[in-house]
Amino acid sequence: GEGAARKIAGGGVMLTVSLGFTRAERSSLRGRLADEGTGAPEAEDVVVVSPDWTEGEVTAELTAGVRLRGRPSMVGENECVLASDLSPDGARALRRAWLAGLPDARICYRVRALAGKRRTGGGEREGGRRGAGHRVRFAYAAGEACPWNLQLAGPPALSEEELRAGLTVVRLE
Repeated sequence: GEGAARKIAGGGVMLTVSLGFTRAERSSLRGRLADEGTGAPEAEDVVVVSPDWTEGEVTAELTAGVRLRGRPSMVGENECVLASDLSPDGARALRRAWLAGLPDARICYRVRALAGKRRTGGGEREGGRRGAGHRVRFAYAAGEACPWNLQLAGPPALSEEELRAGLTVVRLE
């Protein structure tokens, strides 16, 4: 129990989330792209870049009563810092959930990015006057950026060690 000596009067929560690859995921992706004929001889030569983010919102539901919202950075891994004050009941519920590993927590990114489409083509045309005609062969490649809407949701990817290190209880007397 929390007894009289441990009465929680309220609290605060601050959570930083990002939408990016872990080192292991990035390494695996680079290796797979190199293996699939991208023209890169080694995985180290493959560069994975972040999309051109244009809109975004992040929601983190840590417990049934603790929901945080914010706008991501819109660059790189689209990091977002979420913070809120907590009522005494909210602080107690979050502490219990945190110590249990945040079993029901979900993070949701709703984002829009620009993605490229590439079109190629070509052909052959004839023209000119009789006897002085010409034939032209041509090829083209065109790129076009179009909006790409994503909604990505799942549990926070935190190890037990990260959870333990992330909880700080401050006693004010």
